Amino acid sequence: GERASILVAAPPEADGSASAKAAVDYEVRLKSWVENEDCVPERPGAVVKRTASKSDDESNWRTPNETDTVRVQGSLYVAGDPSRVLADFGAITDTSSSGDERQEPSGATWMIDEAPEGVEVVDAGSTNPEAKRKVPICDGLEAGLKRMKVDEVAVLKISPEYGFRDAAALGCSGGALEARVKLCHIEARKETWDMSAEEKIAAVGSTRAMGNAHFARKDYARAIRRYDAAIMLSTSEYDISDEGDKSKLKAEASTTRLNRAAAHLKLGDATKARTDANDVLSEDPDNAKALFRRAKANSALDEWPLARADLKKLLAADPANVDAKRALADVAKREKAHKDKVKQLYAGRKLFGRDDDPRVAASVARAKEQQLRHAEEAAEAAGFPVLPPEAPAPDQPAATTEATADTTGEDAASAADQPPEPPPVEPTPAE
Repeated sequence: GERASILVAAPPEADGSASAKAAVDYEVRLKSWVENEDCVPERPGAVVKRTASKSDDESNWRTPNETDTVRVQGSLYVAGDPSRVLADFGAITDTSSSGDERQEPSGATWMIDEAPEGVEVVDAGSTNPEAKRKVPICDGLEAGLKRMKVDEVAVLKISPEYGFRDAAALGCSGGALEARVKLCHIEARKETWDMSAEEKIAAVGSTRAMGNAHFARKDYARAIRRYDAAIMLSTSEYDISDEGDKSKLKAEASTTRLNRAAAHLKLGDATKARTDANDVLSEDPDNAKALFRRAKANSALDEWPLARADLKKLLAADPANVDAKRALADVAKREKAHKDKVKQLYAGRKLFGRDDDPRVAASVARAKEQQLRHAEEAAEAAGFPVLPPEAPAPDQPAATTEATADTTGEDAASAADQPPEPPPVEPTPAE
């Protein structure tokens, strides 16, 4: 409602002299404005929401979270061309969500982040009232919906990276998208502080089952998001007094952490996988799956003595464990390949007289330091005390890089003593 006077002076002439034209005085009043909101904070501009209208009902304060169920109207189309509709969720109505009208059937209903294959809606164009059609859902649409409130109508501008993965199958080029949608209803999942112990235990199991389904489809990132939610539920035990219920909740959390470790390994994040395995082993030091996944993570991190120690512990308890034998052979193979690479670097340095090459020297020094650290960790794991290195005598210079590098050839024989390598087996969730 603010009124203002804006005086705009005439631009100067081409030669820089003052213009003979008079300044223009504008009288304006601000009636409204449109705010653009980034829906993906870490990627500004990736998904932008522009509110067209919203409810005046102060009770409509909630925005949907992952695994909340939403009902949506509107459409999603190719940017700049509303006639090229890719997903039709039904016409936007003016019906308020208050009272019994909240349950109006029009629109598409699905669970946020749980509809990677799309959602079925009633086919309004069919003469069969039971006929349905599948409507695709993209990440950008859900990112925008998670910033909307009930009865809000908004236009979403979606960049290609948050569009459809298989754009060609939908008849579009994979470019930018737009959507004009209304969030009609949110059915939120029960909050943890409103759950009984039995409900909490069941919720952890059902959420983990969602993650397992995504793991089976090789959608590991989505599986991890479900495992994250399940673990967060399992850590909320402040209002549980029964020790039996606490034990059940801890068991559910351990199983979920093992599954999340497997998903992290699939995505190549060995550090997070090792953390999950360590958390389980802190409660159950002999857990076979945790030992195996920690060994796989340590092997990927080039921590071969640690990986070997876990695998040997597994084989001591179960000599017929084929996966452990295979992993042990893989550890020996990876360790030998690394040491052979170091030898080749050192051989090239000597052959071409590049003793002063700082890159080669740094690589050899790192290899020496890593070998020393592995030896100390293996000794500590075996219960032997680790003594600090002794300083060389004044008349005895420290061992040279060449002498240390030349000793790496003895590992070829030790690798030959390892068991043969059976064919690979894919890791799967625990339960």
